[in-house]
Amino acid sequence: MNDEMKLRIIPTSEGYFDALRNRYFYNYTDHLGNVRLSYSDADGNGIVTGDILVNNCFDTPDGQICNNYIITGEAEGVTNYYPFGLMHNNENHSFDQAYQYKYNGKELQETGMYDYGARMYMPDLGRWGVVDPLAEKDRRWTSYRYAYNNPLRFIDPDGRNEELVITGQDADTAVKELNDDSALKLSRNNQTGKVSIDNKSKINYKSLSAVDKKLYDVIESTDKKINLSTTRDSIKTTPQGGQEAFVIGKFHGQTSANANPEINIIQSQGLENSGGQTSGTSIRHEIFESFIAVELAQSFDLLRGVGFVGPNSSNMNFFQPAHDAAKTLDPNFNFEAQSNQLYMQQTSGQPPVLWYNPNKNANINLSGWIKLQ
Repeated sequence: MNDEMKLRIIPTSEGYFDALRNRYFYNYTDHLGNVRLSYSDADGNGIVTGDILVNNCFDTPDGQICNNYIITGEAEGVTNYYPFGLMHNNENHSFDQAYQYKYNGKELQETGMYDYGARMYMPDLGRWGVVDPLAEKDRRWTSYRYAYNNPLRFIDPDGRNEELVITGQDADTAVKELNDDSALKLSRNNQTGKVSIDNKSKINYKSLSAVDKKLYDVIESTDKKINLSTTRDSIKTTPQGGQEAFVIGKFHGQTSANANPEINIIQSQGLENSGGQTSGTSIRHEIFESFIAVELAQSFDLLRGVGFVGPNSSNMNFFQPAHDAAKTLDPNFNFEAQSNQLYMQQTSGQPPVLWYNPNKNANINLSGWIKLQ
């Protein structure tokens, strides 16, 4: 075989092997799967070095002469992106490099488009070259849209919604807590955060509990996306600039396509360890509440009709009916914290401590109170 026809690049889940240079490169990717940096410890000393600029100057009768040059380091392919995927240094990008996987981990073509398999994406326009396969599900959006025009939060690898996405440092713990309370066996893609049902082929949907049916519906739905973020914050800043206690979960509104709730796993586990509802119940409630809110938003827009002048679902807050419906759905949910049940203990130089009183006693003596965080 001609040397030019030999396979050079062998991509892997964590980087690639360059057969010509006989070196393995690791990729550093961000939360959207964008390849930001490739590096290799070529000399095996355990340290990855960057480029070194050498200033080699010497004096002559006619003055000083400098011969500056760069010693190439072990980090290469440093790339920064605009939100929709166009590279900052796009005009200087070279296709002589054998490895061209960049934005979302997809391969950049010489046309300037990214190959997503069945579709080509144009990062300079932030649009697909073909109609979205679920365009009829979201009629308010252009059928050529990418990631609901919000590429800082979402990706769109195959044109289908990733219905339940869990992100944050406690995302894997959240999936474990859901598994502990469910007949479904769930797993999470570490790169995208997408949650999948591993034992779907073995499940008899009709025999599932109402709670598991709803969780199944959330994951398998094709027109609603729930992006659940895990946090360890116990205090949140309000839109008005004030502060409020963050208690277990937070509903952040919805559109007719998606919702982005939050959950504090430390607090949900604290509630369970103190004899309250399980952490999985708290996590499910935030997911169900947001999913039902999106369902209500879709129904509102459908009844609202085309050409109606007035508020749309993005301006509406469906929290209370969604909360009540989610609470009714799950018989294990029994956490309803009112202001007189919460106390934020502040100590100088120490992180705040959040206490919860299940007995609705406004007397703050902390006797019988539960430490959430």
